[in-house]
Amino acid sequence: MWKESKELTEVKLAKKIFSSVNKFGFNAEDLQTLVSGVFELSAEPMFILDSLGRVLLANSAFCQMTGYTASYLSGKNLGFLFSGYDDSDAAVQSFLTELMKDTYWHGRIVCRTVAGGLIHMDAKFSEVLNASTLNRFFFGICNVLNRSASDTANAVVDGVAFNSNLDSLTGALNLSSFVYRFDYAIRMAEKHKNPLSLFFIDIDNFRMLNEKYGYVAGDKIIKKFASELEKFLGKADCIARIKDDKFLIMFSDVKNQREIELKAYEMFSHFQQKGLFGSVINTVPFTMSIASYPGGGANASELIQSVIDVIAKGKDNGGNQILYANLLEK
Repeated sequence: MWKESKELTEVKLAKKIFSSVNKFGFNAEDLQTLVSGVFELSAEPMFILDSLGRVLLANSAFCQMTGYTASYLSGKNLGFLFSGYDDSDAAVQSFLTELMKDTYWHGRIVCRTVAGGLIHMDAKFSEVLNASTLNRFFFGICNVLNRSASDTANAVVDGVAFNSNLDSLTGALNLSSFVYRFDYAIRMAEKHKNPLSLFFIDIDNFRMLNEKYGYVAGDKIIKKFASELEKFLGKADCIARIKDDKFLIMFSDVKNQREIELKAYEMFSHFQQKGLFGSVINTVPFTMSIASYPGGGANASELIQSVIDVIAKGKDNGGNQILYANLLEK
């Protein structure tokens, strides 16, 4: 991070606008409307912080870039903005310390989007003092930087593109990206009073398949298994491969226990089709455990732990079955 002891160019411009329009008799309400229009219609991602570093406003460009809604960001601290760092709390504290001391900050920010991707931004912040109330505000503007081959989110090795948010074999999300997206879905479900369901799928005796047919064949089975699971996903659903033969799926379109049971039965029936994995392996049996929000846990971690605990019982009893961590109303 680096600092510059100068006022942000955009803030200087805003003050010039204020000075110019005042000559023509604009009142405070007119000025507010003008500035709000410029802020909202700008193609550059912008937002305004209060003196405690909380978000007051975020424009449409910033929301479109990150996937967050303006209503969700309002009043939030800056943890989301520095979520691409290993220690986001330390990054936020360093940023606020410099900004409050120098009233200006210019540096690199790595933000994680709602979908789990990373965005590298060049950002500038400058203090704006309200002359009538002496309240301190901070105006921020961001420019998205082009990703390079060495970016942590995306890299190219020998002409093959890799994404650290995805499982390299199946293209499904990895666990950290899934948890991030699932937590956001839970917040939206809480706001709109909608249920969510989490399915945990563990292929039975996959180690024996690997040993019998080889690891190359095993990888093909996993890849095919993931592609078949994706057929059941809606637009707002997501899937993650979390370890070898284990998958997590978030479903947002199941509203009650009956719909959950139908979805689970449909998936089980689909994988009973002979020839789905070729002529050598007829079927690939699996055990499934299901938990639902809000009864199964308050956040992604609690729900995931819930399905893990329950599936262990099913595996001990021979597998190839469906278990429920909690039940919704029929």
